[in-house]
Amino acid sequence: MTDNTLHGLACPHCGKDDTLSFVECPESVVVRGENVAVTKVLRECDACGELFENSRDHDWRAEAYANYSKLKGLPTATEIVAWRNKHGLTQNEVTKLLGWGEATLIRYEKGSLPSEAHAKAIKRLMRPEGLQQCLSDTPDAVSNAKSNKILASIRDDLIKSHIEKMYDVLKPKNLSSEFFGCQEFNLARTASLVCSLSYTRVFKTKLNKLMFYCDFLSFKGSGKSISGLPYARIPYGPVPHNYEFLFSSLETMGVLQQTLWENETKSGSFIHANKKIDPAHLLSNRELDIIYFVGDYFKLMSPTQIKEFSHREKAWLECRTGQIIPYKYAVSLQIDNTAAPHP
Repeated sequence: MTDNTLHGLACPHCGKDDTLSFVECPESVVVRGENVAVTKVLRECDACGELFENSRDHDWRAEAYANYSKLKGLPTATEIVAWRNKHGLTQNEVTKLLGWGEATLIRYEKGSLPSEAHAKAIKRLMRPEGLQQCLSDTPDAVSNAKSNKILASIRDDLIKSHIEKMYDVLKPKNLSSEFFGCQEFNLARTASLVCSLSYTRVFKTKLNKLMFYCDFLSFKGSGKSISGLPYARIPYGPVPHNYEFLFSSLETMGVLQQTLWENETKSGSFIHANKKIDPAHLLSNRELDIIYFVGDYFKLMSPTQIKEFSHREKAWLECRTGQIIPYKYAVSLQIDNTAAPHP
């Protein structure tokens, strides 16, 4: 299809300077064994009818590489340059972060296709968590001032990435609602629950049990858990599913701090709320009453004592190690917030 004309230019075949026309020719070319659609833009001489290419016109080879990159999920030259400029990084700084020679990155930014291994490395670096990790692993690649500026600029993206991953990891897709306490997993409510139980530092082992009792006690009374978290049976008692990932993510988001401790025979960690999240905005009075009741009930118990206490729950006795615990076991809890205080 002719969509433009050129005047006063000679045809390289017949030498005449009659009108030349642009002609678009859709074609399929092979790139690394894959058929890729491109549009070749040729010049047609109105005098002799010959078609020919001109290096100043559309670069269909670059288009082929770009389309192949999109097909295979590879970072394109345009994407790499835009990402680097967004963070104010030089080519030299990026190659130091990646451990490459500068010429390699220059080729990719000019349109060359990266190898599979190099494409994987670039994509990882272009993700917020990958950039954060590389800045930490190669502190000499970028000045401290620029590194801090970059980290500040991607903080929101890092939090968003953690949140998205948390929903994937903490909410297995093959489980029915009974394993979540008939409540959608909610990160903000979970953070409120954790902070409410750890305003004063608490052993992680104990916090896991406190969360279990709060969620299951809530379900027992209302048919809904507080957080929407699933809980698993492990040798140390019932715990939130993937609790290590949960706490590390909340720490990355600035919700809490984890402090390691050890003595001659044992080691572990404390959890301490780092930000005071007002639970009254997210949790009902009934849910707050449950949290305060559970905290008071187990206030004087050590991690070992609450572990042994939880081992008498049907939820722990009747489930096998690693199994997600159905919330139906809430009816058989040893505690009840309407009952008298424990002995």
